[in-house]
Amino acid sequence: MIHLCTRLIKLESHSGAKSRARAALFVVLSSARERLHGRLSTKLGNCPVTADKHLLVHIIPSRSRRERLQYNKHLEQDSIQDGESRLKMSALKGKRKEYLTVKDLQKVLDSCKLNLNQIDEVWPSIYIGNVAVAQNKAALQKLGITHVLNAAHSKRGSMGNQSFYGNDFVYCGIPADDSTHFDLDVYFQPAADFIHKALKSPDGKVLVHCIMGMSRSSTLVLAYLMIYRHLPLKRALEKLIQKRAIYPNRNFLALLLDLDLQLTRKKKTCQIL
Repeated sequence: MIHLCTRLIKLESHSGAKSRARAALFVVLSSARERLHGRLSTKLGNCPVTADKHLLVHIIPSRSRRERLQYNKHLEQDSIQDGESRLKMSALKGKRKEYLTVKDLQKVLDSCKLNLNQIDEVWPSIYIGNVAVAQNKAALQKLGITHVLNAAHSKRGSMGNQSFYGNDFVYCGIPADDSTHFDLDVYFQPAADFIHKALKSPDGKVLVHCIMGMSRSSTLVLAYLMIYRHLPLKRALEKLIQKRAIYPNRNFLALLLDLDLQLTRKKKTCQIL
């Protein structure tokens, strides 16, 4: 084609052939442009789509209207699937945030502004107190206490037992250590059962105590509220700190978190069944 154009240009230099040369050159260039456009359309039609898909549909006029509609439909479906994936990811992130940590519980405990008393009624007919008030039988009788749950049984400073309380009180002792390694969770169910039975007895009132009335005793009361009153752990904590200054240690908080998760799973299983 280049040689033909050169010959036509030389021919154009002769005055007699000037008009014929221009006409022939226009025909050659038009034909070349049509062939180039055809090759370009073929290549674009066969190549994988990596650029703007909407733009590509308009670039290739050889596609039928039906093909373009199907193509746009696929694009819409891809967009919907992408949106659903983003929603699922957001939901998963939200679920991760729903799980409490020991630090979250400590923040709730730190929000309590109450002073520590010898004894407080933290739930109707449930009291939490220290060892001093627990060994004052006259004070307990005045409050109407009928049952005593000692979370520091046989520990230093705690001399309570059934012989000490005699027939005036129903006694239960749990030999728990206020430490980062003691497995208090093995006593969650027995302690909850004792408290529940005490409250069902006529005019039943129960004192749950340890040495200070802050960690071991409050942990057992929280377990009762979760097991029998079906309160989530955080809600149970919020209830108790409105009545008494409590502070279970990190180990006990972690055990309560495990109990909270177990009860939540059990509840969901029962709902499915």
